[in-house]
Amino acid sequence: MRRYLIFLLFVAGISGIFAQTVIRIDRGSSGLEFEGIGAVSAGASSRLLIDYPEPYRSDILDFLFKPHFGASLQHFKFELGGDINSTCGTEPSHARTRQEMQNPVRFYFERGYEWWLAREALKRNRNIIFDILQWGAPGWFDGGFYSMDNAEYLASYIKGMKRYHNIDIAYCGLWNEKHIPDLSRNYAVNILRPVLDKNGLKKVKIVGNDMYCSSPEHHEPWSYARELLNDSILKENIDILGYHYLNVDATQDVKSLDMPVWESEASILSGNWKDALTFARNTNRNYIRSRAVKTLIWCPVDAYFPNVSWNGVGAMEARMPWCGYYDVRPAIWAIAHTTQFADPGWRYLDDACGETDTGLSYVTLKHPRKELYSMIIVTGNRPDTLVLDVSLIGSTEFCLWKSDEKDQFIRQTSVPVKDGRLILTLAPDAIYSLTNTVGQKKGKAIHPIPAKSEFPAYYTENFESYEKNRITPRWLSDQGGAFEVVKLPDGNRVLQQQITESLICWDPWGKNNPEPYTQAGSSNSSDYVVSADFKIGEQGCARIFGVVSWFESNTAPHGVGLEITHSGEWKLSINQKVIKEGVIEIDPSAWNHFVLECGISEVRAIVNNCILADIPADRNYVKGFFGVGSDWNRVCFDNLQVRPLNVN
Repeated sequence: MRRYLIFLLFVAGISGIFAQTVIRIDRGSSGLEFEGIGAVSAGASSRLLIDYPEPYRSDILDFLFKPHFGASLQHFKFELGGDINSTCGTEPSHARTRQEMQNPVRFYFERGYEWWLAREALKRNRNIIFDILQWGAPGWFDGGFYSMDNAEYLASYIKGMKRYHNIDIAYCGLWNEKHIPDLSRNYAVNILRPVLDKNGLKKVKIVGNDMYCSSPEHHEPWSYARELLNDSILKENIDILGYHYLNVDATQDVKSLDMPVWESEASILSGNWKDALTFARNTNRNYIRSRAVKTLIWCPVDAYFPNVSWNGVGAMEARMPWCGYYDVRPAIWAIAHTTQFADPGWRYLDDACGETDTGLSYVTLKHPRKELYSMIIVTGNRPDTLVLDVSLIGSTEFCLWKSDEKDQFIRQTSVPVKDGRLILTLAPDAIYSLTNTVGQKKGKAIHPIPAKSEFPAYYTENFESYEKNRITPRWLSDQGGAFEVVKLPDGNRVLQQQITESLICWDPWGKNNPEPYTQAGSSNSSDYVVSADFKIGEQGCARIFGVVSWFESNTAPHGVGLEITHSGEWKLSINQKVIKEGVIEIDPSAWNHFVLECGISEVRAIVNNCILADIPADRNYVKGFFGVGSDWNRVCFDNLQVRPLNVN
């Protein structure tokens, strides 16, 4: 005998009289398989997290990945670095030359931090799904991005992550937000898929094509779905239809594909409740309207300095490793309203998924084998009443969890079943999860979260504390190039810029990759001196920056900068405009010293104790970050220091 679950939805009409909607579910005709909610660590968005001191770092990771604790992320997608700026900074490559790719060693796969973050995710959730995507790539490839070299590069990374870190990567993408149809098709069909198979990676599935779903200036919505539908060979080689920022209904082309749809990048645009609520609403609508079975947010944590692009979009905030402060934002609990109530492999029940004219949305999921159910409800801007007929489930009561602006993820009084029915009175602008499962928990930090504090007024880094070669020193965040600690033949450890060749840039809007620059500090720092020793070598230049208020992913820092070349030519700039310039005698093969005094009223540039310039400050550039940089040469830096201006 067929069994039915009947949902009665009462919605208040304008007249104040309740109208009744009856939703009947045939368990023999369930919907699509739910594939999870996860996060995308890319664009250097997780840079500062690895620098956090324990125990706070582990507490942050628990909020992200530990099941039934916080966000309980079910999928972790991360950038396969290419040493290019991919939004908030650069992520390092595991193979900067063909020789490195052909002769891999462990420390190539310990550049950066994505490998570490993936290991920490796996440590907490053995079932988490891993996924990689490229934004850019090294420039040594023969044939550019859509080349055999790039496919081998990607395969070598997947194999290295398994060999050195026991990370099984299940999915890989093509190219983030960049699509050249003919080249992309040839790459997916004739290059990438065969290379993966040849390398024993037949189980790795390909996601296509990580473009915006609705962006008229770039392409037509769902255009890639049409490409797949009209090209059976391409369709055979693409496993997932992945789109960014879904906001349009699925077309018949999408429904005819018989292929899982993902929102392979979404964002929570701020740390406030309103945007967390919007995310929950959009997650429901992703399935209801777009038939998307997975949602991935960029980014899991704001662990980058706030003077770069796309500030504030993380589910958490962790920008202050020097003091350990972090913030568990409402978005963590908006995600938990799904991830703590349904696992990948559950199925949507289509007849119990929908929206009402009051703005309420609801999706219902069922365990694949057991009589376990969860419904995620996001209300509109008015109260609602929901009546559910659950007479055939057999449960006598259901658990109800609620989040609103005041409190998030709070268990409510259990809802009893009376005469086979549940009656829910729902508040406006709230998220609810109704379930007959158990185990949900609002996790709490084991250790009290430290108070906020600004970047230290006194900062000194001589790079001698790092035992391993070629690692990024604490707190410095590369915006262009790659700055790593290396041990020189004389035993001295220094900071050296590594990238000397051209790169394959992401460049989705026709912008250029910035020249090498790494930074630290605070938006509020002012009246300070930044200094460093530098050794240029035979060619190139060294740069030092202060009071950098803003950094775009395609330009030089917006602040005060001093540049000196191997031949002694120097320039002092404010906001990229040269204010003074000249020539000084230096030995580029020896250690030199430059100083930038960034005062409220004046700026002074000094090289080897010689004052080069003393100019009035620009009131628009008197606060901000500090850093060092170069052009594409292996310049070395040592003894990087910051101190208040009027302190000797």
